[in-house]
Amino acid sequence: MFSALFLLVSCYEEVLIPVGEGEPVPVMNAQFNNLEPVHVVSLSLSRLSSLTPLEGAEVQVYVNGSWRADAVEEEPSYHAARYAFEASWEAGDEIQIVARKGSYSVSAVTTVPYPVEIEAVDTASVQMSVWGEMEDYVQMKVRFHDLPGPSWYGINARCSESCDYLDGEGLPIPGYSVADMDWAIPLETGFDPIVSEGSTLSGGDWTSFFAVEDEYHVFSDVPFSGQDCSIRVLADTWSFFLPDKNYGIYYPEGMMDEDYGELSQYPRRVRRRCILCLRSLGLAQYHYLKALSNLEAFGTDVSFLIEPTTLPSNVEGGIGFVGVETVSEIDVAVFEKEYSPLDNLYYN
Repeated sequence: MFSALFLLVSCYEEVLIPVGEGEPVPVMNAQFNNLEPVHVVSLSLSRLSSLTPLEGAEVQVYVNGSWRADAVEEEPSYHAARYAFEASWEAGDEIQIVARKGSYSVSAVTTVPYPVEIEAVDTASVQMSVWGEMEDYVQMKVRFHDLPGPSWYGINARCSESCDYLDGEGLPIPGYSVADMDWAIPLETGFDPIVSEGSTLSGGDWTSFFAVEDEYHVFSDVPFSGQDCSIRVLADTWSFFLPDKNYGIYYPEGMMDEDYGELSQYPRRVRRRCILCLRSLGLAQYHYLKALSNLEAFGTDVSFLIEPTTLPSNVEGGIGFVGVETVSEIDVAVFEKEYSPLDNLYYN
């Protein structure tokens, strides 16, 4: 009896390990694509207990070894200094970012992937069970042909809306048009075996609580290498409504609420479209976004269910990741509708 109790008693000694602040480590991050006219590089200094902007740096951009642009420092964010530049490149080009500030010197090299062509998008209205309730969704089936060799992709979507005020002949009034207003559409991809890379949701309720939410929706071409591919994504029907607007009065640039009386006398034509984006990635970019998805899944609520994750880094002289993706887009019309002046009385 005594010996059994002795074995259950644990003895331990507290060991204190001093951890010094150490030298700050420069951090460089950037995510480029072929659609943005202005590209941004973020620079920070990482310490044991803080992350602060690395301001006053010189940032140069090289394409295929030749100087292309000097980045201009912008207003910093809370944790990072921002450096913007304008540059264009082609598929296969090698982009190098070099940043220097005093004793700090960091650089990263990334290669522009080749674009993938979206062949077609088929849409359908479907109902799905969400926590025991049937909800309306829009299903979009995207068809494309795989690029030669090992390839990696990502998919996302956004909605865009524009409004034209019309004259008596039904033509847009010059200066009274409202440019596209964009917002992101959250996609549900957990039921598609390709996008979720085999980890499809199961059970009677497809919104399993422990399903990992993949914000970046990246996947490899292993299941369909060199062939045609079709993937399915879902979006909640309410995602296609402009937040806080919903067919209200749209104010052209320079007009305010006091102009409501003038605007409400005109008919208007509203166009809404969904823009599906298929992103071609490099291998390193794929691993980086995959790791981010794991780290950001449900915040930290179920982090004990997630395998230990290390974020890849391709920055020499520091840490961070600089990547580039080539985006192909296709428009899906949501609706186009004209509203009479009388309608303005009911939507405001």
